[in-house]
Amino acid sequence: MVGEAQARRSVDRDVVRVNADRAYSAIRLRVLHAPVEFLDVQIHFRNGGSRNIEVRQLIERGGATRIIDLPGERRFIDRVVFWYKTPALARERATVQVWARA
Repeated sequence: MVGEAQARRSVDRDVVRVNADRAYSAIRLRVLHAPVEFLDVQIHFRNGGSRNIEVRQLIERGGATRIIDLPGERRFIDRVVFWYKTPALARERATVQVWARA
C-alpha cells in the first residue's frame, strides 16, 4: 500500500501522494468501510507525465478495482487523483487505499 484517503459523502475528488522511492508497473484501488463509485483516476508521474483512466465502477466495501497497468517501463508515481461518488446514506465513510505493484 502506497497511500490512502478518507472519502467524503458526496461527489468529490481526492489526492493520494506517493512518497516511495520505487518504480511501479500497476496500481489498484481498494475500498474499506463503505462502497465507492469511482468515476475517473489520474496518475501523475514524477517525470511530469500523467495517465487518465476511466474507471466507472461501483466498488463495494472490501472490494477493489481491476489492476490498472501503467504504460511502458515501471514508473515513479508522484500522486494518484480520483473522482468518485459515495452513497449519501452510508453509515461510515469509506477509506480508499492505493496499492502499487513494483
